[in-house]
Amino acid sequence: MIACFESIALPHVICRGESEFQLPFEGLRLKGPYDMGQCPRRPDILFVFPDELKDHANKLFKALREGIGPFTGTQKFFGFELSKERTSRVASFSAPSVHVAKSVQKYDEAIKCHLAGMGKAKKPDIAIIIHPRSERNQEYNPYLIAKYPLLAAGIPTQVVTSDLIDNENTFKWSVGNIALQLFAKMGGVPWIIRTGLSEDCIVVGINRATVVSPNRRELDRHYGFASVFGRDGVYRETRLFPPAKGWNEYIAGFQRSIEEAINEWSKTSKKSVSLVLHVTKEIGREETGILQRCLDAAGPERVRDYAVLKLTSSENFLIFDHDNDETYTPPKGILVHLSDRRAILQTNGVVKESRTVGRGGCGDPWQIRLLQNSPESVPFSRLATVTLALASMNWRALNAQEAPISIRYPEMAAELLARFGAEGFDIAALKDSPALKRVWFL
Repeated sequence: MIACFESIALPHVICRGESEFQLPFEGLRLKGPYDMGQCPRRPDILFVFPDELKDHANKLFKALREGIGPFTGTQKFFGFELSKERTSRVASFSAPSVHVAKSVQKYDEAIKCHLAGMGKAKKPDIAIIIHPRSERNQEYNPYLIAKYPLLAAGIPTQVVTSDLIDNENTFKWSVGNIALQLFAKMGGVPWIIRTGLSEDCIVVGINRATVVSPNRRELDRHYGFASVFGRDGVYRETRLFPPAKGWNEYIAGFQRSIEEAINEWSKTSKKSVSLVLHVTKEIGREETGILQRCLDAAGPERVRDYAVLKLTSSENFLIFDHDNDETYTPPKGILVHLSDRRAILQTNGVVKESRTVGRGGCGDPWQIRLLQNSPESVPFSRLATVTLALASMNWRALNAQEAPISIRYPEMAAELLARFGAEGFDIAALKDSPALKRVWFL
């Protein structure tokens, strides 16, 4: 096989005033966020923590408001102010250990009591939940039990463990990321990227979650969904498809949901749209065949052009740079064409201007396969450039630049939805939650 190498121009994040920066931290520190969006400048914050963690809550609040380590506080970095006057807490409760079911249930009771007492009062802009680190697979999980009812009520959440707050060195480097997630979940736009896509183009990441009944008394349930992004990489929403018992029911619902989604996207833009669909490794031939039929059936009056790509992190390929005789680490943005519809892309690697490598080392490259496209679709090289740009849009952390969010966000959503389902929560109840129009899964 003869491969063709191409070096893609590295994307820059754009912060306030259309200022361009290589790294988000630098841009936010010097210029501030791209847009406040729907994030209030003085948000109402609800705290959820037991009496045993009151000092932890105070420490977190102070660090967010005043800053710690390299982070200079929410006001200077993101433009929103934390004030005691606009901060509340659920009713006092005691939970000595989250490894005991009775303690975990106290979180559930306190949250449900607070929601019931709110009536028609204005909802908080976000809830911050603090609990000790728990085992992921424990039967009563405080993370899930606290997060679900608030999300179902339309209130985004931010979970912080008391163990993180206790670790001084880790905590001072984590507060900036916590503030970033708060800002994004409240509707702020920290930064954007330029993809070169047309104004009416949207990027859609499609995935599914399968929930296996723990007692095997029920059939497995399949949940499909689509995460939608603007051409600037900004997250718009997650559309949940109806839950299905069994594969055949899921496939039928998948087709209906895709048809409905295409109709809505074209109506929202008030003209035919350009679609770039990214599917994960979980999406198989049957589902991609349905995508093809739905896109073709939509017609040019609704879908002007489209391209469907499958993106997978590839352990079967490694890229080496023999000019870098120290580590052989390849440059970020190298694209290796394997055919006219298949390539591997290095989204993390050496940035030649600084000779630095992203967090966690080089990382595996991504394999990009163009599964389907219309004759007028965006050229393959441009689609690869968009993929690289989307790897700079992860609002989970200030240094999270490796996986394209069109894949990473749906993976995170699928994981959380599957955990909700396994816990017995009604995922369908989340369908109309306004919180799903924010990055609720971060």
